[in-house]
Amino acid sequence: MPTLAKVLAKVALKLAPLFFKSFVRHYYDKFVKGSDSSRVPLRDEELLYDQVFLIAKQFMKDVMAITVEELQDFTRTRTSRPLSPPRANVFRTLVPLSCCDAAALYLIKAFGGEDTMKQAVGGTKWWQVRSEWVIADKDPKDSLERGTARGAAKTKEAHSRLGVATSSATSNESSQDEGRDTYRLEMDGAPCILYIHGGGYYFGSADGRQGTMIQYAQMIQGRLFIVDYRLAPQFPFPCAIQDVLAAYLYLIQPPIGASHRPVNPNKVIISGDSAGGGLALALLQVIRDATLPLPAGGVLVSPWCDLTHSFHSITTNTDTDVLPDTGLSLHKPSLLWPPPSEDFTSQVHAHLRKFADGLTWDHGYEKEVPRSFQAETPTHKQDNSRADPQFQFYVENRLLRHPLVSPALSYLGGLPPLFFVAGDGEVLRDEIVYTAHRAAHPEEFPPLSEHVRVLFRDVQDKMRCTAVHLQIYDDAAHTLPILFPFSTPGKFCMRSIATFIKQVTGTRAPSKTKLVTPIISAPSVSSLYSLLSDTSQCGSPGGQPGWEFIYAGDSEVYDKWGESVGHKDMIRERISTQGIVRPLEHEDDLPAFTMNSNLIGVTPESVLQQHREKICLSHQKNSETTRSQYRACEI
Repeated sequence: MPTLAKVLAKVALKLAPLFFKSFVRHYYDKFVKGSDSSRVPLRDEELLYDQVFLIAKQFMKDVMAITVEELQDFTRTRTSRPLSPPRANVFRTLVPLSCCDAAALYLIKAFGGEDTMKQAVGGTKWWQVRSEWVIADKDPKDSLERGTARGAAKTKEAHSRLGVATSSATSNESSQDEGRDTYRLEMDGAPCILYIHGGGYYFGSADGRQGTMIQYAQMIQGRLFIVDYRLAPQFPFPCAIQDVLAAYLYLIQPPIGASHRPVNPNKVIISGDSAGGGLALALLQVIRDATLPLPAGGVLVSPWCDLTHSFHSITTNTDTDVLPDTGLSLHKPSLLWPPPSEDFTSQVHAHLRKFADGLTWDHGYEKEVPRSFQAETPTHKQDNSRADPQFQFYVENRLLRHPLVSPALSYLGGLPPLFFVAGDGEVLRDEIVYTAHRAAHPEEFPPLSEHVRVLFRDVQDKMRCTAVHLQIYDDAAHTLPILFPFSTPGKFCMRSIATFIKQVTGTRAPSKTKLVTPIISAPSVSSLYSLLSDTSQCGSPGGQPGWEFIYAGDSEVYDKWGESVGHKDMIRERISTQGIVRPLEHEDDLPAFTMNSNLIGVTPESVLQQHREKICLSHQKNSETTRSQYRACEI
């Protein structure tokens, strides 16, 4: 598309000077200016992190100048696989409608019944969802053989397009399955990650995550099922939840004819990053409340837990994160966004009714035209109680506090073990920290909204702690292992995720078997837990007498995790830029717990005012585009 190509060209033109500028500034600040409290140590220590950070931040700023549709098309681009030899078997599959229909019934149950769901979101029609398998190879020879076959198939295809004759040996080979990945039954015994990509609920795809996901599958020597769920604003809440629930049912209860055998839920990990992390928490709640078998655990990388933007880090961490300070709902106007005014919508409906009244009915049906035209996607009742424009693509303002939209405001007890990853420099830091503690100690956090009180009437009976492992990485930005897997903390984060998955799926090696990075005289587990609970020793471990380092991902931390009744121990860690673990500060010293609890879930007026101002500027800049889009819709 011309506009998208223009933006990409603009970004590309900025890359070279940005690389050079960051290179010069990196070493100038490090060796000439010396220490400066305003600088981020991680960006000073790692040049590549600094450069990728600047590029990602500039990209997120520039894509606001294109339409939602153009951004969605761009993020559907398939990324290349890791360099040869290929390390995974990748193929596409469709989740059948039977799983989608079953998921709809479970979702209605989790909402509290059909009437409650209709009142909340309206519409219960669901569509198929496309997903993708990623399975790591156990035998490197399989990778080499398949890579050779794939390369031969691509060469033959290229030769055929160019009119070059191929050899008889190649010509006599089967052309149907050459070099294609297929699901093999021996893959059934491996652990499985159900992965949900991020993207603010309105962009991103499985194609864009393929390279990183292959690394995930490789590090656990297992399988990974990526879900291409439906995106907002075309398909608002709760479409995405229904899609990922259908994918989970497809894994554990596959229909006849599926390529895989039923996956034991004890071998399934539900994982997601950013909006995908929030969606993973919503899925886990639905699975719990629908009395489906729970998975082994959840891995939540920078999950978006509070769509009301009520926590302080949303405004205080904008300089140290890649996400734009304008939020993620200010794009160039298009037919999809922003929503048209009520007057314009009424005019369109009037034209549709007039058109429908003029139709002739020749199939024996009565000529009865409904006065309201309901789309196949869920439609929400208009809420006129607030004059503010819609705040998020995913959901209307009146549903921002719904427990399946903002898990930070929900009841999170009784879930499988959860692994939370947060960057200390990201804007979502406070809500992630708050949500992790809320899951680990539900008895200390009463319901914050009427939605929660209605859905969890028997909340006293459900008051069970969830086993939680929380890691906060110093100076790190949003989705550390996704955007910055090459960095030192990114590698330790990937290692920690692999250790957690092996722990909860029962595939972890005994603790006496060390991992790749050695532990330097690690303290005993008992001393680690005493330090985690002793808030007087929350400084750097190197400053304590007798302290010796342990690293993120060391498996000893889990040796006594499952022995306590109800898994009440919460593992709380802060990770340095070199991967060294130290205990997290006491809750009273964390910014997430310094704010008034009555303000959690309430969008600050300063955030709303900034949103209004940005919308006004956007409308002024794109006023002619908006008018032309509306004129194009007239009938």
